[in-house]
Amino acid sequence: MRQLYIVGIHTDVGKTHFSAAFCKAFSYTYFKLLQAGSPTDEQRVKELSPHTQILPSALTLRTAASPHIGYKYENLTYNGLHLKIPQSDRLLIELAGGLFTPLDNTHTFFDYILANPRPIIVVGRYYLGCINHILLTLHALQNMPILALVMLKDSKDIYRDEIDEFVCSYTKIPLVHIESYTTQNLDSIANRLAHKLRPYIQELL
Repeated sequence: MRQLYIVGIHTDVGKTHFSAAFCKAFSYTYFKLLQAGSPTDEQRVKELSPHTQILPSALTLRTAASPHIGYKYENLTYNGLHLKIPQSDRLLIELAGGLFTPLDNTHTFFDYILANPRPIIVVGRYYLGCINHILLTLHALQNMPILALVMLKDSKDIYRDEIDEFVCSYTKIPLVHIESYTTQNLDSIANRLAHKLRPYIQELL
């Protein structure tokens, strides 16, 4: 089936923001593997892209923290590697935090990807130290099918071009941008995103 992971280089880099635009652009269904705390990312996707189909998370934790903390304080005993991905075609699977964010008390999301491989889009944002986080993430995933690196941009990213130049030269991974948007201009952003990403995700269309 045509499914893919959305992996962040760090916490709060815009995975959900990108996911909503991607689902709009390519008519994909949204699925958050594990949700910790509220408001939920499902709610955010619904706000940004009201017509996107959203499936319930495999697991929702009340604790707004790393899942291994919720695992402890909510007295849970789940095995994160056993969380189920729906048997749904054209499914975007958003992971939580960064690649090595704990999934339970013994596994990370990276372990989950190894056990349940899918093509991957990596999402990042420009900040001091982002090159290190990008390269570490891509290095860990070097034996996985990485479709593209998507970077969220805004007018404050004064060294964006220099960062892009180094990352592209070093990794040889396709890099595309997505701008910040609201529900009001989602259509135009989604159309531009579709034009940029389509060459790299043909097998998923």
